[in-house]
Amino acid sequence: HFPLRALALLTNSQLTGQLRSQGAIYLGLDIRALHQQLRREILQQTAWLMLATALIMLILALLLRKKVLRPLDNLLLAIAAANPQRQLQNIIEHISGEFGVLAKTLHGQLLREESDRARLDSIFTAAGEAMLIADGAGVIQRANPATDKLLGYHREQLQGQSLRTVGY
Repeated sequence: HFPLRALALLTNSQLTGQLRSQGAIYLGLDIRALHQQLRREILQQTAWLMLATALIMLILALLLRKKVLRPLDNLLLAIAAANPQRQLQNIIEHISGEFGVLAKTLHGQLLREESDRARLDSIFTAAGEAMLIADGAGVIQRANPATDKLLGYHREQLQGQSLRTVGY
């Protein structure tokens, strides 16, 4: 029970229409019903706001999936494919915007890498000097034809051997 007593200063002339002295009247108001109604309305509005926020978040998640995650998955699958150039070319034809630009850039880099690799391979093969390519552990990965003459081993025999065993 929240009794509210508000002091209202009224002149007696207002009350009775005759006297000029001031008097005081206490108005007793019971606002429990108003307070409960206000609380229900606030709870109802809060529930609607929470529902609207949840719907907005769901819509944003779906848009994120459609506009960002799916194109990124397609790019990753294309890069990991057996023929990434062809896969990236398909993506370039079907996706526009930032992901299309990214696919074009990756496609161009793959083509340049393939060209550079072919050029280096031809230099490696045609070189008159013996060359070995080994990994970080010193295991031979490739040897050029000039190595055959210098070491007396065929290139395939050198692959997988340690540089230490071949050198001694």
